[in-house]
Amino acid sequence: MHAAVKGVLDQLPEVFDSASRARDAWKRFKEEQGEAAMPKETEEQPPVVDDVEPPMAA
Repeated sequence: MHAAVKGVLDQLPEVFDSASRARDAWKRFKEEQGEAAMPKETEEQPPVVDDVEPPMAA
């Protein structure tokens, strides 16, 4: 019994390190998804289209 408990306790630091790496990877993934949804400042923005009224003929 003592050896089993010691074996589990010896593995805890690796489990915590793995969990920290997974958390950091998830945060990076979410940040990248947020950046992908927002256009870059250097990208040309498409013109704004007003769908409410059609343009008047000249």
